[in-house]
Amino acid sequence: MRNDASALACAAAMLGGEGLIQRYQREIETISETSIFLIDDDYSPALLKRPKSGHFRVQSDHGGSVERIFPSAAVIAAARRIAADCPGELLYARVDAIVRGGELLLKEVERVEPELFFAYCPEAAAHLANALIDKLS
Repeated sequence: MRNDASALACAAAMLGGEGLIQRYQREIETISETSIFLIDDDYSPALLKRPKSGHFRVQSDHGGSVERIFPSAAVIAAARRIAADCPGELLYARVDAIVRGGELLLKEVERVEPELFFAYCPEAAAHLANALIDKLS
């Protein structure tokens, strides 16, 4: 069995020094993953992403499912604080976390997102378009 430093060094070598390594959080299997979207620091939709039974990957390509949710004001405020700590100007961010007992446990912050999940919250597309127009004006 490897220690954490040895495992990280091995993973870094496999990735050629480029990549992202996340600590495995077992709650992903039971609580699932919450994604909170922020556009120009405004709350946009939030989604609960569940892995299929017996798995940990939440992406639909791997059998996961997605549903729109409405997190508490405290969870949204925590996501905003996390995004505010990121460098640079925020137009868009997705805060991925486990929400356990009303507390947000950060997994990652995405600032470049290939999947915006507009099918689950069509009004978010207009929200993002308007934020872009405001920034470009």
